Amino acid sequence: MNRKMFSHWMLTLVMLVALVGLVLPIQPAAAATSADNVKVAQQYYDALGKGDFKTIQGLVASNLEVDYPGPSQITFAGTYHGAQGLMDFMTKMNKEVGMAQIKVNNMVAQDNTVVALLNVQIHPAKKTLNLENVQVLTFDSNGKISRIQIFEDTGAIVQALQPAGGPGLAAPAQANEQVVRQLLGSTDWSTWQPNLAQNFIYYDPSGQEIKGINAYKAYFDQINAAFPDYKLAPEDFWAQGDAVIVRLTASGTFSGSPLMGMQPTGKSFSIPCVRIFHMQNGKVVQEREYFDMLTVFQQLGVAPTMQSSTQQSKG
Repeated sequence: MNRKMFSHWMLTLVMLVALVGLVLPIQPAAAATSADNVKVAQQYYDALGKGDFKTIQGLVASNLEVDYPGPSQITFAGTYHGAQGLMDFMTKMNKEVGMAQIKVNNMVAQDNTVVALLNVQIHPAKKTLNLENVQVLTFDSNGKISRIQIFEDTGAIVQALQPAGGPGLAAPAQANEQVVRQLLGSTDWSTWQPNLAQNFIYYDPSGQEIKGINAYKAYFDQINAAFPDYKLAPEDFWAQGDAVIVRLTASGTFSGSPLMGMQPTGKSFSIPCVRIFHMQNGKVVQEREYFDMLTVFQQLGVAPTMQSSTQQSKG
């Protein structure tokens, strides 16, 4: 059997399952919180599309932070604070690229985070530009949006803003994307190791940290035998500043060896994921991953579905 490199988030899944003893029921409140956050996110985008800033003000926290990393050629790139800061960001953006038309394609929710996958149409320099856009919304304990991180193809915007023959996106962003493409296309640890910084940190969807190359590799080694047909299918890449964002689908079957006391169920999973890599000097220094962990639990047969939990509570 060929050994394959498995994504570290699956190891996080296994550890969490082991911690709950494989039989602890999923608390309905956690799922409800994620569902509430998705509802608020949808309300935010609906209001954004209508230019309804009054509604938006009611959805965001007073200490809101808006982060749009980008090159200096984009005048609205930067960090903004509070509802007024969001308004300033939108005003600057509308002045430079026109009012954005937004379509929500999908949302992935986990704990206090919602990752939104969008299609955005803008009009820089009176040109029509259709972009795929990733936004990471963080919610506070009151259900308000406390942080908005926006990622899209700033290179395409720069090129549209520049006159013919003008400079495009800086080469480092393109080089960073090539590194990430190489990593996700390889199952060989010898490809990954030299591209990870010594101080590399990975954050799972719950915010747990895996620090250092050795710890990162240890997780891979623990699950290689458990998921023999694991697959990563990248679908979209965005390179912006020091960040590379990837939308992908992960799938596999728990048909291999037992893992951390959990017996193979023979069941498969397939879920959408978003992975954000931060680069420094051509190496990955940080990665954050977003996916619906509850769905993975349920697909692998190690957690009850909401329907079965409801039936048990009624019984």
